[in-house]
Amino acid sequence: MTRRAKKIFIIISSCIVIVAMAGLAVVSIIFKPLEGPRIIGTIKSMTIKEKDIINDYGINQNIKLKIFLPKNYDAGKKYPIIYLLDGDSLFKAAAGYLSEMIEKNPDKGAILVGIGYGYYNSYLAKFGQGRWRDYTFKEDPQFSGIANGPNFYKFLSEKLVPDIQKIYKADTSKSTLMGHSTGGDFTYYAFLQYDPSKKDANPFANFIVADGGDEKHFVDVWMPEFEKRMQQNSNAAHQTITLYRVYGYLVNPDNLYKIEDLHKWLEGKNYKEIEAYRYYPLNDDHGATMKTFIVNGLKMVLEDKEGFLTYDDESSFNFE
Repeated sequence: MTRRAKKIFIIISSCIVIVAMAGLAVVSIIFKPLEGPRIIGTIKSMTIKEKDIINDYGINQNIKLKIFLPKNYDAGKKYPIIYLLDGDSLFKAAAGYLSEMIEKNPDKGAILVGIGYGYYNSYLAKFGQGRWRDYTFKEDPQFSGIANGPNFYKFLSEKLVPDIQKIYKADTSKSTLMGHSTGGDFTYYAFLQYDPSKKDANPFANFIVADGGDEKHFVDVWMPEFEKRMQQNSNAAHQTITLYRVYGYLVNPDNLYKIEDLHKWLEGKNYKEIEAYRYYPLNDDHGATMKTFIVNGLKMVLEDKEGFLTYDDESSFNFE
């Protein structure tokens, strides 16, 4: 696909998201870094807060967080906290779906943190800025001069997540990172940073990945490091780690075989603490997977098995 065709494709996909988000307006207010978040509106039984935090890991970037609290939020209760990349574009839709799920089952609850930059649409950020800098890696030649991925992971794990956990009580066994496309690549990278020796001190326990690629540096660099950490700590007691990957069949049917190889590689290791699921929706292109991965990812975190789609569902492409 040419660069021009890719740009047109991204714009069309973004329009789908914008339409899906209609009616969930959020007022933008800027606050000083590290202050507690303030309420900026209650929308359809949702409490939405906003907070700024400085990413000074390799750069000096103001990160804008939007935070969803359930209608029945209890400050004394521990909640799964879900960290959503591309929050500028995906947060409103995700908050809407999460609110509907909690309305249907009030016993369930979660906090959603959208990680953004204050862009109208994070997918249309200039090359070298926002997601194109923070979700990428120097091992990929097209991003070698701008990539800040490892530093962004350190920012999330050492600063953003601890800061949020100082404000809200977290069920760390369900702490979740979600990413789509390039954000999906970053989320898969974050999964491969799991360190059994840290036990429940790892920043995330769930990883929800949509599309993304089969990047060679996953196989050449981070998978061997991941395997080494797992082997060195094979007898330690670990928390359960869950990986859920969505890849639309219409995104790139040829690439799907490589994505399946990644799953088979992990499945073949038989790591007792890792649960891996995948879903390859037959009718999803790159834009459609946004909703699919958000809805199914939230269901997984809330342990809502009704309608949770995996490889065994008839709507999934199957290699057999």
